[in-house]
Amino acid sequence: MDPSLNPIPSPARPPAIGEVVEEGFVEEIRDDRTGEIHQSSAFLRQELRGLNLLRAEQEDLLRAGTPRFRCSCCEVGVTLRLSKLRRWHFRHIEEDGSCRYKTKGTLSQDDFDARRYNGQKESPQHIRMKGLIRDSLHADGSFDSESILEEVRWRGQVKPGTWKIPDIQAIRNGTRIAFEIQLSSTYVNVMRERRMFYLAEGGLLFWVLTRLHEGDRRQFQDDILYPNNCNVFAIDEETKALSWTNAELTMRCGYLEPVREGWELRERWCERLVTLSELTLDLKNQRVFYFDYEKSRAEIEDSLRILDGANVLDGFTALLQAKANQETDQLDKWRSFKHTLPQVFKWPFDLYGGGFFVALDIYLSARSGHPVGWNYQALIQSAHRCVDIHPELLPFLEDCFRAFGRSAIFSDKRYAEKWEKKRAKAVAEAIAKPETKVHLARLRHYQPAMEWLMPEARRGIALTLAQLDSV
Repeated sequence: MDPSLNPIPSPARPPAIGEVVEEGFVEEIRDDRTGEIHQSSAFLRQELRGLNLLRAEQEDLLRAGTPRFRCSCCEVGVTLRLSKLRRWHFRHIEEDGSCRYKTKGTLSQDDFDARRYNGQKESPQHIRMKGLIRDSLHADGSFDSESILEEVRWRGQVKPGTWKIPDIQAIRNGTRIAFEIQLSSTYVNVMRERRMFYLAEGGLLFWVLTRLHEGDRRQFQDDILYPNNCNVFAIDEETKALSWTNAELTMRCGYLEPVREGWELRERWCERLVTLSELTLDLKNQRVFYFDYEKSRAEIEDSLRILDGANVLDGFTALLQAKANQETDQLDKWRSFKHTLPQVFKWPFDLYGGGFFVALDIYLSARSGHPVGWNYQALIQSAHRCVDIHPELLPFLEDCFRAFGRSAIFSDKRYAEKWEKKRAKAVAEAIAKPETKVHLARLRHYQPAMEWLMPEARRGIALTLAQLDSV
């Protein structure tokens, strides 16, 4: 493909953060996975990528009858929505008027977009798009031409009696693919329902846009972009012609590319023409992508912590072990090590730092699966020790354990009862202890350093520091 046909990538920016409805709607939610109670405004103040992945996951769980997030007041499941000003909030999936949070009665941006979508379903543009996809597929010999069908019912084999009518469907190398056109937004629960149907049937759902909207992405595009490894695709007259020229399905791909700038991870929007053979077809996760965002981001986050050929986390691990062993020169080791760290960040003067090293210990322990900075045998002991001395770090601790797949330890029958009591005590003490505000204020000085060292725990860092507003 001629590289000159691809637009220049946009300038790199920090990952986008969602704007949040500060009050009203469901102001406090419970995470059934951890039992944790969150102020919605603090919980939702995170990267758009994370919000859209949570939104998709919650819709799947609501459909299965096992929502992860519930209203803390009435226990009804909640869904993530956007207001007319495109601000995120939680809303009840149903209301009977008994809850103090009233979330129904106004149309969100999702609702407006969905109404627009339903009005456009058989518009001239929708009919034209079906023709473009159909003609493009016929140009590609890897598709069985007899299998290229428009608006034909796809009957469920796994669950007889279920069915869907994709805009276009076709079979390629034995894989049945449903091409669905997205002109504007449909309800996210409908989108997730389609995904689950095609997943169960061994097929692949492939969303197609009319054009790429980097400058003013609407939520319907983000609902596709983020769960699809940050890739979206569009087909138009030009790509149809190129499909015939290349004898292969050709599309426009828009994707987010993580880039490193100094000690910071940023993202830029890229667009390019791609052929089907350049794409990864991930049936298991119902994803189609050209650029592997997740792999690229993980590599950059790892590279950010490499100094002089060594991972800085190894240096902190050695320091924490020296601290645990009460070595007499531990403070000298810290001061020496600190001079090797990026000086764009603030670092603690001593080995306290308002809980900085306790937080780092918990992160490294959760990451490795065993205690690092305390001479304990079991990870649950580290968790207890953390909330004993710094109860305000509970949100950070739980987020670290979630990020590294360690959360099951809290529901282990050997530890669950004792942990629940300890957790409840930590929640109360974090509010009651007069030193909590001092610790958190001091910790806030090191937030950029913590986010650099522990990118997987950014949300936990934010939730922990958000407590400053309530103590």
